[in-house]
Amino acid sequence: MIRPTMRIERITYTGRNAYGERLLGQSSFEMVAPVRLQFDVQHTTVRTDSAASHGHASEDTASVVLLATPKTKILPDDVLVVLQNKVKVTRAIKQFTVGGVLDHVELHCTAWK
Repeated sequence: MIRPTMRIERITYTGRNAYGERLLGQSSFEMVAPVRLQFDVQHTTVRTDSAASHGHASEDTASVVLLATPKTKILPDDVLVVLQNKVKVTRAIKQFTVGGVLDHVELHCTAWK
């Protein structure tokens, strides 16, 4: 059994519009237990024009693992606000006890753009 210690905001994913942009729905709050909170900014080189000149850009990256209670409503593709950073849930893995009872849900997240 886990003891959630961190309050996060959950924004549901409702689909895509006619232009392929993500549509986000209602927000709610949930309690989770953090396992890994790794936020970083990586510098990337990108081509800025057809003359093959290079420019520099920075990209936000995140590697976040959270544990949620069995009653959680967090699903893959939901957006979470963790420590004022928006991350997208990529995987939700259900973890069971030896007796076969659902113990917690392991959430893997990456940076949301």
